[in-house]
Amino acid sequence: MGEMPGTSDDVMKVVVIASYVEEIIFDLPRLMLPGETLAGRFRDGRGGKGFNMTIAARRCGADVVPVMKLGSDGYSAKPLAALRAESITDSHVSTCPDRPSGIGVILVGADGGNAIAIDPGANALLNRHDIFHASKDITAADVVLAQLEVPFEPVIEAFRLARAAGAVTILNPAPAPAVPIPSELLALTDIITPNESEAAAITGTGPVDDWELAARLLHAAGPRSVVVTLGARGVGLLADGTCSLIPAPSVSAVDTAGAGDAFNGALAARLAAGDPLKDACRFAVRYAAVQVTRPGTSRAMPFASEV
Repeated sequence: MGEMPGTSDDVMKVVVIASYVEEIIFDLPRLMLPGETLAGRFRDGRGGKGFNMTIAARRCGADVVPVMKLGSDGYSAKPLAALRAESITDSHVSTCPDRPSGIGVILVGADGGNAIAIDPGANALLNRHDIFHASKDITAADVVLAQLEVPFEPVIEAFRLARAAGAVTILNPAPAPAVPIPSELLALTDIITPNESEAAAITGTGPVDDWELAARLLHAAGPRSVVVTLGARGVGLLADGTCSLIPAPSVSAVDTAGAGDAFNGALAARLAAGDPLKDACRFAVRYAAVQVTRPGTSRAMPFASEV
């Protein structure tokens, strides 16, 4: 493990409204067809969008505070040990009695593509009381980052506190929800960061080749800026009324699981450090490009020096 920066009162601070998913991973020659069985190689890992973002932001130099729920099963010890190993506080990580931790089954093809199924477990019980408990850290943060593997309610409450305190709010609307995102949450979001399919699903545009259409529809719904991640093409940025494309470097992808989490964690860390949005996006694109050259999600997050 590379060197970790120390923490102090003037270190850039990121609060992540987080989730944890125990990863059950199979590496396969290709993703199977319905009804098909393929032999593969099993490995396990620690993930969940919020957990991955937490590790990424920390490895990019931020002082990170996750607000997260774990189950009362045998899986809770591993994420707590991982947080300690990264010098990340667990002061707002709580355990739910009689509920399992989040579990995800990840299928990874030889080309790096993936398919993922998730049982949210304890993540579904994160609530506004958890946010109240973390309110001092949220109001002291430079950036508050959230995703949607947890309910809307705690995210809205955290963004209310963050907006009142002047923190930047970033919403990664993933996985794309089956119901509309509450208008209040969109209004409290400074930067929304969907991928192409999420942007299309949220705006109701369906599959589109022009990411700008979905970005402008999202912007009209409330967020001040829109960042659409485009995989190997990079990211599309809508800020101050102008659209621009930030290309990604060409790499040989090994495993694309966690790429969006890598991008969001790095973006939050660089914005907390004071980078302008476009510069932060440029760094985050390169950061995610390094991450996909390695197997795994949280364990594959690079250190900033590697970018």
